[in-house]
Parts: sequence; C-alpha cells; structure tokens
Amino acid sequence: MYYAHPSAGEHFYLHLLTVVKGATSYEALRTFQGVLYPTFREAYIAYGLTEDDNEWHQCLAEAGHMAVGRQMCHLFVTIIKDCNPADPRALWDTFWQDICDDLKRHVIFYNREVEPLEEEIQDYGLYLIDQILIQAGKSLKDWDSLPQVVGDWGTLIQNLNLLIVEQRNYNLQDQANLAIQHIPTLNPDQCSAFDKISSAVANRTGESFFLHGPRGTGKTYVYNTLCYDLHSDGKIVLCVASSGIAALLLKGGCIVHLCFKVPIPIHESSFCNIPKTSQLADLICLADLVIWDEAPMQHRHIMEAVDHSFRDLHDSDKPFGGLTVVFGGDFQQILPVILKGSRAQVVGGCMQRSILWRLLKSRPILQGGSYKWAIGNILMIPVTSLFQITFTAQRTLWTPFLTLFILTFTFLAILISTSQSTSFFPA
Repeated sequence: MYYAHPSAGEHFYLHLLTVVKGATSYEALRTFQGVLYPTFREAYIAYGLTEDDNEWHQCLAEAGHMAVGRQMCHLFVTIIKDCNPADPRALWDTFWQDICDDLKRHVIFYNREVEPLEEEIQDYGLYLIDQILIQAGKSLKDWDSLPQVVGDWGTLIQNLNLLIVEQRNYNLQDQANLAIQHIPTLNPDQCSAFDKISSAVANRTGESFFLHGPRGTGKTYVYNTLCYDLHSDGKIVLCVASSGIAALLLKGGCIVHLCFKVPIPIHESSFCNIPKTSQLADLICLADLVIWDEAPMQHRHIMEAVDHSFRDLHDSDKPFGGLTVVFGGDFQQILPVILKGSRAQVVGGCMQRSILWRLLKSRPILQGGSYKWAIGNILMIPVTSLFQITFTAQRTLWTPFLTLFILTFTFLAILISTSQSTSFFPA
C-alpha cells in the first residue's frame, strides 16, 4: 500500500484518482466527460471525489465579521496548511478582501500619489502569507492552485525603514491646525514647560526635562500639544510610557520595554537590545524628542539602560546621546515595585537616585488648583474613620443619623476632590 501526504500536491491527487476504473494512461485519469484537465487536482474536483469546503468557507465568513486582516491571514494559512482544503484558490478568491482589508493603509504604500491597485494589494497579501508559511517550513509554491507572488516586496521592505515611515505618516497641515488650536489654551505653567522643551528641540541642546505635577495638572495635554507642534514641522517624536494604559493617552504611544527593547531582568550596566544596524536604531538616531510618561513608576536601571544605548547609537557621551528627553510623572503615586524589597531598596530604585537625575537641567513643575485635590483627600480621612466606627460598632438609636452624616460628608469630599480648577484644563 502506497501513501501520499496531502502536501505532496499532484502526487496526492494522482494517488486518489487511482479509484477511477478503466483508465489506461495519465491522460485518461485527467479526462472526465470528454474534457482533459491540465492537473490531477482539477480532474479530482471534476470527478466529484473531493470533500466539501463549506466548513472552511463558513469559518472564514464568520471570522471576517470580527477579525482584522492580520488575524484572517493567519487563519487562512492555518486552514491551507493543516486542514488540506480541496480548493484553496476558491477560498482565496472569496475572502482575499477580508484577508487584505488593512493592507491598503499599510506603511509600505505610504507617500504615494495614487492609491494602490487591487492587484498590488493582493500580491502583497500573498507575500505576507508566504512569509508565514516559510516560518512553518513551507512555501506558497507548495500550492499550485494559489496565485504566486509577483512583486519583489522583500527588497522593497529591506530598503524601506517602515518605522520611520510610520512615524512620519502625519498630515502636516492637520497637525499644524491642531497645534494652533491647543497652544493658546495652555495655562502659564504648561506654556512655560512647552516653550522650554520646544526651544531645546529647535536648538538641539540635548537637555533633559522632568514634568512633575499631581493628577489633573495637564501633563498629557502638554505632551500631545508638543507632538502636534513638532509633527507639523515633520519632526519625529517617540512617545513611551511605563504602562499600556498611560501609553494609550499619548499620540503614537508605546510601552517603554516594547519600543526600546529593554531587557528583563535588568541591572545597572544593562543595554537595550537594539543593534546598530537595525531599523529601530535608525529611527532613534533621527528622532527629535522622546516623551516618557509615568517615569517614576519604573526602576532607575531602565532609564540608565536606555541612556547607555542612546549614547552608543549616537556615538556621543552626552546624556541620552544628545537627544532631548522629557520625563513626566508624580512621585506621590506608585514607586518602582521591587519584589519583597525593603523601604531602602524601593527608594534606591527611584529615578531620583540615578546619576541621570542630577543631569536634568530643567524641571518644570505644573501647578495650579491642586489645593482642591489635597482638601478632598484630607476630608476623606475622617470619613474612613467614621465608616469603620459606624459599621463595625453595635447599632444604636443614633446609627441612622450618623450614617446620613457620613454619606453627606463623603459626597462633599468626593465633590471637592474631583472638581477641577479652570487653570487645570484649557477651555
């Protein structure tokens, strides 16, 4: 008994066609009702011996309602690689638009005067499918029925820094309009910080800044205004944060570890995993500003590792290789988390204990209106105590009146702590 795996292509379909009775040659096997088919696979389908692909059509159709193009691409590769559909070409012809739905806006088609043609989008989608198959030890050429890649996308991607293209994919006029709208609305503290940082970027002084202020002082508003202003001039701003939630509030924000390839674990002499010949290294060398939000939450070794790498990439002994960096955060919030660390270890891990802290030439502090936040927190102290007394002690005749008083006092504390001064946020 001979065996042919489905990945064997024509040999597999030839093996299946041996059930046809009366065939005396290969041409006879490929002939059905007087029609000579060019391949054994097409003849196999014409004989009606193939299994129904309806389940794969239904699978891709359902996924198309909720999955993005990249997910559809991986699903398509999984089906043709592991499920052996009878007619992969029919699946591609039916669902290629879902598989390539986001490729029209891919960075490889940026800065083109005309929109990419459908043929180009399909061809690039097939190239991405081929790359996924290569990682699994296969190739698109293993499926003769599927269209093959025509364009030399590999060379194009190799000669094009997609990271730089993505960072410069802004409409300069739109960014300028946003900057014009936001700059006049900055309060005096925000305007002072904005002017100092913009001047350092324009003059390439390489200064590092720290924007310190409690919540509600508009640090993120300053960051995004800087992005609008610098993007309108075609400059590159890298916005990073210590957490994903904070990064979502920044324009083009990213997590520090992902953007700068920070190693885990990390120590005082660590370097980021950024080769000098990589696209990320070229992006950092062309960057004009780095905005680093919620920096006090991270261990000082992370800032020092980024500093080591930036100096190496820029071939400079200046802090961060002469690149302007803006840190931001509030030291009254969460400090670096050190597993089973003592108070001294936690304090020692703060960025204030780093040599870089002494190199920060300017530390603008955003203020204004924080008295309400402080009063609200002060009022919450007796509220907490009264809650503990009321709901843990034995109930008396005065318990309902005391409960009503606590609820009123709580509402007043929350109202004061959440209300914002007009100097906090621009109108």
